[in-house]
Amino acid sequence: MSDADKAERLSRKRTILFYLSAGLFILVSLMDFPARRSWSFTAIWVLWATLLLLNLAGVGGWLVPRGTRRLMEDEGTRANRARSLSIGFFAALASALILSLLVRMVAIDVQTALLSIVTAGISAALIAFAALERTSMHDG
Repeated sequence: MSDADKAERLSRKRTILFYLSAGLFILVSLMDFPARRSWSFTAIWVLWATLLLLNLAGVGGWLVPRGTRRLMEDEGTRANRARSLSIGFFAALASALILSLLVRMVAIDVQTALLSIVTAGISAALIAFAALERTSMHDG
């Protein structure tokens, strides 16, 4: 299999993984269970969010051969990554603005507010990147 074929296959897998990661991240962030108030949940959630951000930033892929990795990180992918990160930024700001109004009507603890803002930003960026990549795959 050529590097181009491997890059295309891995790029398709990456879009699916980003969709699934965003869905699972949203689901876990929305669930309310007793362990959510523990330090261990917070530490694991922060680690998970950090790993998702690193994936969004394009860090990683060390197990993929260099030639294949270069093909996966072409100019279009870099543009899609930049656009998805800006979408995530605006989603985080929008959720913060909504929460700033909501806290006037409903008591919301700081952890829930922060979790909501970070989840909105990261999930929006993951979904946007996957959608942009998928669109560019079908156009190309």
